[in-house]
Amino acid sequence: MNNLKNNNTQCSPYLFPTIQMLSTLPFGVLYSSLGLILVTSFNLAEDKAASYVATFAALAYCYHFIGGQLVNRFFSMKWLMNMSLLFQAIGCALLVIDTVSSMYWALAIFVVGSGILVVTVNNSVTSIFSGQKKKREYIFFVLYSFMNIGFICGFYLAGYAQAYGNYHWLFSLCVLTTLLAIFLIAYFKPYRQESHVKLSNKGEGLWLSILLVIFVCFAVLNFYLFKHPATTDNLLLVLSCLAYLIIIYYAVSSRNPNILRFFIYSLISLIFWALYYIGPVALVFFNQHNVNRNVFNFTVPIQWLQMVNTITIIIGGPLLAKLFNSLREREILTLKTSSLLCNALLLIGMSYLFLYLSTLLVGNSGLVNISWVIVAYFTKSLGELLMAPIGFNMIGEIIPENLRNNFMGIWMMVNSSAAIISQYLSTTILAHSTQTVYETTTTVYRPLFLNLGVATLIGFIVFAIILFVFNRKLSQ
Repeated sequence: MNNLKNNNTQCSPYLFPTIQMLSTLPFGVLYSSLGLILVTSFNLAEDKAASYVATFAALAYCYHFIGGQLVNRFFSMKWLMNMSLLFQAIGCALLVIDTVSSMYWALAIFVVGSGILVVTVNNSVTSIFSGQKKKREYIFFVLYSFMNIGFICGFYLAGYAQAYGNYHWLFSLCVLTTLLAIFLIAYFKPYRQESHVKLSNKGEGLWLSILLVIFVCFAVLNFYLFKHPATTDNLLLVLSCLAYLIIIYYAVSSRNPNILRFFIYSLISLIFWALYYIGPVALVFFNQHNVNRNVFNFTVPIQWLQMVNTITIIIGGPLLAKLFNSLREREILTLKTSSLLCNALLLIGMSYLFLYLSTLLVGNSGLVNISWVIVAYFTKSLGELLMAPIGFNMIGEIIPENLRNNFMGIWMMVNSSAAIISQYLSTTILAHSTQTVYETTTTVYRPLFLNLGVATLIGFIVFAIILFVFNRKLSQ
């Protein structure tokens, strides 16, 4: 373990990924199972459960934006990481109590910690490895791969718990993994001296108390928002519009073409993640009711299908990082951020076209062959590999250092808007889930997958042209 330890000037590329992995496992459990838990344990209708799942995801990404405003400006990375993990652990502990009220409080507390933690870790990597472009890009790939190790562990354990109808032991395990992440932060101290932080350098006890009060207020607000998901969705859309107005303000006031470039990239990201989040919101019920999950007399748990996504990223992340570095060093191919993000859009569009093809080949049962779902998840995962780590690295590459925290939060706030959009699409889909399996597959999902796939391909072409013209004008 000694090779992980740092002295504020050196930091192992595997320390932050390890912390991310341990803290992601609980999120993976809820990400893959929240809708199923709400239906089976609390007897909610599927469209109502989908609404809560979307609200959960949207709030998590909203706190990415809030965390981006707090980290390194008012409170240090050290305290934000520890407080975030503490609240995540408390949320997991409350999930063990099987009541409606405790469920609301658990989600309200958990989402504060989980949401702020992610952007704090990303900003820490950007800050500590500032000026080391190749190493920073490599660490973001590794970070994303380790995060997906956390996801795959969460998916696997959630599928096991779902099969036996008992999640209590799993939520207790989530508490332990979160506490282990707190221990790693306390022991290895993966942060540098932050002399520019306004508040938390002097009187740490006082400002730590203030930070605790802020987190508690956020949790109380979330409790109300979870009980009123429609109001929450509208509020988050307003905040998302505010985030875009901030981008436009910086673009106009600074006259920096890279800010406008960021704005175009954020629109691509919005479309990509809106399509992506249909998975945990609505496709989880598609996988449950409309997919033949029997393989050699074994019924594959619904959560395990999402392991295709995580395995692809775990293996593909480091491989792509090494491939990109090799291509750049040998000057074989120029890999532009614009091309990579546009290709992410192309790949997720193709994943929906694969699902469309699967609905053309169903028999009288209306059940889709599981192999098509695996191919679709694999293709979507390749797109995610191009979108997520490349997007994070892009901020450190094109955004001025004094604005990076703001824009890291804005970049992740886009995901909140995407989750709300995915909810609108998903509730429309699930409103027809009372039809027979064959009718749902052929009359609901078939046209949906076709329309999403074709529309995304059109978006890919439009953004590719826009960025080509934009880059050409800048070069002139």
